[in-house]
Amino acid sequence: MRQYTSSGVLPGYSGYLDLNVFRGDRTAWRKYADPSGSTGGGGSSTPAPAPTPSHSQVDWEALATAVQRGEYGNLPQRRTNLDAAYGAGAYDRVQAIVNARMGGGNATTSRPTASTGARSVTVRHGDTISAIARRTGLYPLSAWRVPSGDINRIYPGQTVTYGGGNATVSTGSRRSIVIGYGDCLWNHFGANSTAIARANGIGDPNMVRAGTRIYY
Repeated sequence: MRQYTSSGVLPGYSGYLDLNVFRGDRTAWRKYADPSGSTGGGGSSTPAPAPTPSHSQVDWEALATAVQRGEYGNLPQRRTNLDAAYGAGAYDRVQAIVNARMGGGNATTSRPTASTGARSVTVRHGDTISAIARRTGLYPLSAWRVPSGDINRIYPGQTVTYGGGNATVSTGSRRSIVIGYGDCLWNHFGANSTAIARANGIGDPNMVRAGTRIYY
């Protein structure tokens, strides 16, 4: 199985998706997906629910990025979904990060800005720069630096660095970003992209030219 894009689009979902191709048939896929055959034999046993991860095991930055993409819905359902999946208080913690990214909160956890310098990440097995950006919430992709010089060629164990070339900067009481080549509003603002576009006089949030400065 091979991932061939990290910006796929499917009907009924408003964000980008990783899309993969599996070189096999349905039977082969079921063997990979469920080696025990517990879901394919028509058994009546109900699997035990997965335990709620401890807060120390949660990648809060990646979770905040997922929230910005709209994966956990809107209030009040968002609070219910997050607290059910990650324990009481998860919503408050994640929302604080989202608010800080949007310039509307006082949380100390946020993506690096132009004044805080670069951030380095060790590549994991199966990583792509798109996956690392989603996990860390650091966009645009063009701001990442890799040993090969090509962000599509990275290997496990390497260190890649976010340079913050188009990172958030302060302009008086407002903040702004500059949209880089291949970047889009959704990468930064998730489900709030339409409102941000409207506030900047942009009719279509999916049609923003590289070099455009967005205020929020």
